[in-house]
Amino acid sequence: MVPTRAGSEFHGVTDAGIVVRPLRATRLESGKVGLSGSFGVFFAGRLLAQCYDEHGLSLGSIPMATVDPVATVSVETEIAPPGKPARISLHLEDANGLDRGSLQEVQVGTEGESLT
Repeated sequence: MVPTRAGSEFHGVTDAGIVVRPLRATRLESGKVGLSGSFGVFFAGRLLAQCYDEHGLSLGSIPMATVDPVATVSVETEIAPPGKPARISLHLEDANGLDRGSLQEVQVGTEGESLT
């Protein structure tokens, strides 16, 4: 396994990597979802935001970023998800297209709502 990077913050580890700053998903008035968080990954590849409805049915996935274990990846973006997701799972897909698992999964909150 290739080492990954993290600063003094550390909020957990999964098969795919480490959580440096926890994932947040906020439904915006525009209908988009704001995503933020920082992660260290164990495999080179890409991050995918997998969207699920309130019943747990997949609404599809959105490519987020190309990633590498030598650098921490920060997610600070707005996505236009298919449908109205109730939760989002950030997955790592390696260079061969293999899903290495979820870095973190969160409920989608609304603007101004505290998700602590």
